[in-house]
Amino acid sequence: MTLDDSALKGVGKKYKEQIHWLFEWDFERHDTGKIPDDFELPDGTIVQLRKYSKSPFAIKVNNGSLALEHEGKFITEVKWLPRPEYYSNKTDDGTSMSRVAQIRGADCLSICYMNYCGYFKTDDQCRFCNIIVPTKMEKKGDVVSHKYVEQIG
Repeated sequence: MTLDDSALKGVGKKYKEQIHWLFEWDFERHDTGKIPDDFELPDGTIVQLRKYSKSPFAIKVNNGSLALEHEGKFITEVKWLPRPEYYSNKTDDGTSMSRVAQIRGADCLSICYMNYCGYFKTDDQCRFCNIIVPTKMEKKGDVVSHKYVEQIG
């Protein structure tokens, strides 16, 4: 999916942003800014967004609304999902709640208490695995690899 810059207005403030928490699913890195985690079709279907600059699909602003296009042709209007209020809160130790518990889709609360695989220790992880290697992403502040009971509940 390609994203027009004008379509990103409000992402991370009013609309839910993509948060790397366990798996990496984008086809390309997007270190330069926030992108939406998913979008909603008119029939209520939630679609996970995967950024890919070579995709024939794009989301752009069209007449003040978000539009899904295929090869430049309008398909349908779409909506970003609202950002949960608690994403702005912090735990007692200062960890952003958006890094502790994420909303997947519109209504699924997801807490991965530890995103680590024993095979990382021997550098022998599965070739097909898309679990984010915690140490690399944690250094950048993108991932909290281990959540503590006090943070979760």
